[in-house]
Amino acid sequence: MILKPGQPNPYDLDLSGLKILIIDDFVEMRSMMRRTVESFRAKTLETAKDAEEALEKMAGRKFDLVLCDYNLGDGKDGQQILEEAKYRKYISSTTIWMMITAETTVEMVMGALEYKPDEYLTKPFAKQEFAVRTLKIQARKKELREIFLARDKQDYVKALDVTNEKLAHRETLELLQIKADLFERQNLWNEADAIYLKVLDVRSIAWAQLGHGRMLIKNHDFESAKDVLSKSIETMPALVEAYDLLASVYEKIDDNQNAQRILEEAIEQSPKAILRQKHLARIAYDNNNFDVAEKAYKRIIKIGKGSVHKTADDYVGLAKVYLAKKDSKNALRILANLKEDYKHNKQALLQGLVTESDVYSNTGEGAQASQALDAATALVKKTTVLSNTFTLDVIRIALNAKRSELADSLITMLVKNNHEETELHNQAKEYYVDAARSEDCEKLIQKAIEEMQKIVEAGVGLVNQGTFDAAIDHFQKSSKNTPNSIKINLALAQTLIKVMQKNRPSEKHLYLLRYSLERVAVLDAQNTLLPVLQEAYRHLGVSTQ
Repeated sequence: MILKPGQPNPYDLDLSGLKILIIDDFVEMRSMMRRTVESFRAKTLETAKDAEEALEKMAGRKFDLVLCDYNLGDGKDGQQILEEAKYRKYISSTTIWMMITAETTVEMVMGALEYKPDEYLTKPFAKQEFAVRTLKIQARKKELREIFLARDKQDYVKALDVTNEKLAHRETLELLQIKADLFERQNLWNEADAIYLKVLDVRSIAWAQLGHGRMLIKNHDFESAKDVLSKSIETMPALVEAYDLLASVYEKIDDNQNAQRILEEAIEQSPKAILRQKHLARIAYDNNNFDVAEKAYKRIIKIGKGSVHKTADDYVGLAKVYLAKKDSKNALRILANLKEDYKHNKQALLQGLVTESDVYSNTGEGAQASQALDAATALVKKTTVLSNTFTLDVIRIALNAKRSELADSLITMLVKNNHEETELHNQAKEYYVDAARSEDCEKLIQKAIEEMQKIVEAGVGLVNQGTFDAAIDHFQKSSKNTPNSIKINLALAQTLIKVMQKNRPSEKHLYLLRYSLERVAVLDAQNTLLPVLQEAYRHLGVSTQ
């Protein structure tokens, strides 16, 4: 390999201090990649044959370098693994992620790049090429490591201090971008925008245009934001993030028709972006453009196989589209598919039954509607994990159908899982007011709040007494009854960490800690305690190996 001027020497690559994960469904490719990294002195190395195994390993250990094949057979693909690893915070800003594939279709490349892997290698690749690219990424991440670590821990003041120190030594576009991002994370819109405008005064750069557009939106200058983002799309048609921002502007000014149009244009550029498809499906449904909504929901269900973002909501959404089109046959068919695809998921099955009842009610089949609600009522007694949005929807349907038992059990569950969220309680109250049961609602809410306050106080008391095992048992039992309670899950996680930092971690305690942190990540991915507790979990996991 002939080195270009300024290119690092591939033989300088030393992977001996890195924890490495190789993901590929073919044993021969795993072996080849193993030999490649071992030729650069790799010592701590693990492999995974599929997404399930890879995500399991990433949950328990922080890897420094991930080599992930894009096409992994029938399960999740490489993009979906990267998507989920970022969503669950299994990887950090310091992790190097290399996407490896033999495919080069525009759809695949655009989809993968939206989740921003650090590098993109096309098979076959020489080990010298791998080394040169790795060295370049390492050099960049080493220079920014202190900033990334502080940012991942949400210590934005420290991250900003380090960024300013580096900028004083040498001003680079990347450092300016990081500084603007840190201002944004602290809701300092004007300070961030000043950086974006400073960069744009010199040259037109995509990230600065997007940032300026975001700041205009934050400052409610929607007309200016519309102009800036429209021009960005004209000059850079592949800049899909600009379409998303422009669609959000149109939504804010109540122009959903143009929001839909822009999202459709974005999907032409990058059709594998499932969250964008969901946005389009919702907007099109609200616009009564049921053909577009149907197409979007179908696409979500097809490409979403294996995606962390695919949910039963997508099936329910499609069923509601069919219902709006007066196609009850297809609505019931898609709900039957939901039951098959989510047969072990009580929340999904409950969503299906409630929507099924709605379908039958709209077609005048009262007996079948009542039967579906009977089944839903029975299932609620076995279910503790329901999304807040869905729970509110079922409360409304149950009250309209005079199903007091179902509505009351659901509002109790909702409040126990969110006993400090008064805004959520008020939304539920509105449905009870409409049903002339406001007094009953007040009593149910107050009783649920008092029960949860006693549970939290009892657990904190056990921790203060130093009876940690009893505290763990207490919070674990509570989390089974209220798995969507962020407060209970955080309390359980913090208690487990205290115990394991004093004593050797057990497999049981590590499992409980991982589960409670995953619940918090799903419920509140931006919770400030989450990255700190996840880092403690990783350290505890490593100490057992």
